[in-house]
This record gives sequence, structure tokens and C-alpha cells, in this order.
Amino acid sequence: MIARVSSSVENWRAKILSRYDAEEYRLWRDFKKPAVFFGLYHPRDWLVFMLHRGKRTAVFCGSDILQIGLAWRLLKRLKATWICENEVEAGVLKLMLGRDDIWVEPLCFSESDEFPVCYQPSDRPSVFIHINHNAEAESGWAPIERIAPMVEEISFHIYGKMGARLDAPSNVVFHGWVPEEQFNQEIRGYQAALRLHEWDGFAETLAKSVLLGQWPISRIRYPLIDSYRDEAELIEKLRDLKNKKEPNWEGHDYYVHKFENSL
Repeated sequence: MIARVSSSVENWRAKILSRYDAEEYRLWRDFKKPAVFFGLYHPRDWLVFMLHRGKRTAVFCGSDILQIGLAWRLLKRLKATWICENEVEAGVLKLMLGRDDIWVEPLCFSESDEFPVCYQPSDRPSVFIHINHNAEAESGWAPIERIAPMVEEISFHIYGKMGARLDAPSNVVFHGWVPEEQFNQEIRGYQAALRLHEWDGFAETLAKSVLLGQWPISRIRYPLIDSYRDEAELIEKLRDLKNKKEPNWEGHDYYVHKFENSL
């Protein structure tokens, strides 16, 4: 595979190239070869994508769809394979491009065998969520503040570059930014990932959680992953975690197959 990774997802470049055993794209060398473009965020991405003369595959990573703006007029004329990671993204892209042949394919840039099933049930479950500074609103910090006192039996573990809040509910634990190896090890002791974004690509936190046999909860619907419509239903899903006595084998097997056969 030949892959071009947008500078807007630079932090994923090495993982993407490694995951798909891909050669990094060079326009002067590869413009007539089949290529996969990860992220179409800004004019340089769109320009390279349009200049390419080989088979094109566009993988949208989330907010890039919202940044297309008037470039959709140019993109819709191009012959390409279009891939989104969920139905929410695909629905918007279908409207922009005026076409129905949009593939929906959750992707994971980590290797599935790095996350063996190790789920352990708990009567006082722990969930984890990733929130960065300046992304608190989109990541769902406000709902956690509101609902955490209502589910005191749940521990909420916050990872990422969001600063600790001294007035946070007592069942919220702030870990800050930690190296990925440490994060991958620590989340094995939890029961679920939370992903509260209204707009999103398929998050690595969800992928890692379901691969570990956990019972992740997402605002956006995905096959075999619990989702919710409002905060009342989110509370209900959180309270039900104590009843999850066995690993989520069905979800694990489904996503291992998905990830190993993607692209």
C-alpha cells in the first residue's frame, strides 16, 4: 500500500504506515499508483488528492469532513473510493458529494493482538475517557460532571492533557497525559471506554476497549457497542456495567475480523 497521511493527523502517521505496511506517498513518484489518503483536512490535502492520477481511496478521520467547505464542488467530480468510520460521517458526506457509494468501515491503527481479552467484571466498575485541553466540550466533560454524582458506584478515569479540576466529583480520577504503553496497560483493569463525542471518527479508545473484551459506551452508534440517546440512557448503560459478568466476546470477534480485513 502507498499511503498519504494529512499533517492534521501527524501523530498517527507512524502507526498508520506500520499498521498497513505502507510506503509513504510522494506525489512526483506515486501520482499514477493506487494510493490511500488518510485525512482531507486542508487545501494541500485536497490539491494532492485532485492531482493524483492513479486509483484514489479517501479515508475521512472525523472533523476533516466538516472542514471541506466549498471544496466539495471539486471533490464530487473525482472518481474515488470514499471511506468513513461511521454512519453519521457517511450521511453528511453523501449529502455533500451527492452519491450513495460511501463505505462505512471502522478502522483501528493498532494491532489487534496487542489487546488480548482480559476483561474482569466488577460491582464497582471503572470507565476511561480521553479528554484534551481545549477539547473538553466536544469530548463530553460537562456530561461527566453532571452524571458522575448520580452514579457514585462508577469510577471515571480521565486521560489526556485536560487539567485536573479541584471541584470535580469525588469518583472522577485525573491521570493526565501518559505514554501510550502505560495507557494501554492501565486500561486493562477497567470495564469500559466512554466516547461522548457528537461528531467523531471511530476512536482508538473504543477499539482498544472492545478488543480487550470490555463493554464500551459511545454517543455514536456502532455495531455491537452500546450507545445512548440522552444522559438518562447513558446513566442506565453505566449502571448496567456491573451486570456484565463475561467478556464481550461477540464484539471482540467482530472487530478483530473488521480490523484485520480493512482496506
